[in-house]
Parts: sequence; structure tokens; C-alpha cells
Amino acid sequence: MASSSSSSSSASHGGAGDAWLVSFADFMTLLFVFFVVMYALAVVNVSKMEQLAKVLQSTIGGIEVKQKVEASISGAMPLGEGQPAAIVLDKFPPKVPPMYDAADELTQKLKESGLEGQVKADQMVEGTLLTFNDKLLFRQNSAELEPTTLDAMKQLAEFLNTVPNEVRIVGHTDPAPPTDPRYPTNWDLSIARALAVVRYLVDVGGVDPARLQAQARAEFSPLRPNDSPESVALNRRVEIMIVNELAQPKGGVNPIEGGGADAGAEGAAPPPPASGN
Repeated sequence: MASSSSSSSSASHGGAGDAWLVSFADFMTLLFVFFVVMYALAVVNVSKMEQLAKVLQSTIGGIEVKQKVEASISGAMPLGEGQPAAIVLDKFPPKVPPMYDAADELTQKLKESGLEGQVKADQMVEGTLLTFNDKLLFRQNSAELEPTTLDAMKQLAEFLNTVPNEVRIVGHTDPAPPTDPRYPTNWDLSIARALAVVRYLVDVGGVDPARLQAQARAEFSPLRPNDSPESVALNRRVEIMIVNELAQPKGGVNPIEGGGADAGAEGAAPPPPASGN
């Protein structure tokens, strides 16, 4: 009986002692899979990268594919035979940084003219956005440029004549209905303000009218909710988007020769009835 009990005890101990092998085997398997996945992610498929570059070339244009084998990468071991070559995309279309620098210079000039807080510049993916407070440009319910803003418009025209980009001028209003009978709705007022800027840039500033578009958004693109006088004043504005070359649409409407306000309010919904705004 003792012998039987002893052998049974040793067998149970042996089984318990070998149980760690199962966990160890699972761990090694997972570790192996991890390194396989990491290797797969590290290997660059040269042919697929070339196909991607060709698609980009046909879509954007101006891209040349060039293969280049680097002797070392950040102090790593030299690339041996059979290892993937680094893919270099040469001559990628520029991000037009000169225009960004020029826009910053324009903003600085406007600030030096005492317009700080009334003109805002933002660099966006689509282009450079200049936002003019409508108090700077127009009197209330008016679409006639204020004489005090002509210096700013002159500097803007001089800047636009140094770049080839298309320019969109968008008029915005607050929800209050206009009191001037010449503008029965905010659509009429906002497009009239955009066209006033366009006409100054063309007639006085000498900007090519083919590059300009006038658009109206009335009160339907507010920056903030119209729940305070400050927010309402902020929403009354004229935005000038200097469009990046890669983001420029094909074709467009010439606001001077293309049919007036209805043609210029590109992308805008039909104007609501004059009685309700």
C-alpha cells in the first residue's frame, strides 16, 4: 500500500510540475507570431509602392518615382542584398510655402495699419483664409465699402497680384433682416458685399477678374451661435479664401462678366422669399 501511495504521489507531483510547459509553449507561439507580424510590417512591397506612386502621378501630376538604396538608416545595420530598397518620391507638388509667407507678411502689414483684431488670417488645407470684420468694411445694412478700409483693400490687391491663385470672396450676415429696401434678404446683402470687394479688387487693384469668385452665405454659416451681441458681430464678416493650387476647382464663375449676383452666389441655396429671412 505504501508503495502504491508513493508512486501515485510522485505521478501527481510530476504532472503538476509539467503544467508550466503548456503556458510556456503558448507564450513562445505568441512571441513567434508577434515577430512574424513585425517583419511583415517592416517589409516594403516595392511593386505596390511604385503602383501607388503611378496613381498619384496620374491624379496629381508632377511626381517622379525614384528608387534609392540608403547605405544606412539612422545608424542601423547596412542594408544587405535582398533587402527592400527605400522608395523616394522626387519632385512632389509643392505646398506653396511662399504664399504662406506672403500671407503672413500681408497680415503683419494690416496690423501695422491699425487693423489688429479686425482682420484674421488662418492657414488651412484648402488655402489661406482672410476674415474681415464687416464693421471694418461696411456700415450696417450697407454694401458700400467704407473709405477707412480702402488702404486695407489696396494692400490686399497688391498681395493678390503677386500670386497666381484663385480667390473666393464670401459674404456673411447675421440673422436680422436688412432694413435697406435694395437688399430684401440677407442673400442679397451678403452677395452685394462680396461683389463690392470683387469690384474694388478688379477696378482699382487691377486683379485679374478671371481669378475671382463671389459667393453669398447670408446667415447660414455662423462662426458662433447668435446668442450675444459679440457673437452676432463676429458672424457679420467677409471671408477671402486664397485657394491652394492643388485645391482649385476646374472652371468657375467670373463675378464681373458671368451674370451678376445670381451667378456669383455659387453653391448657395435658392434665396428665401423676401417676406421671411
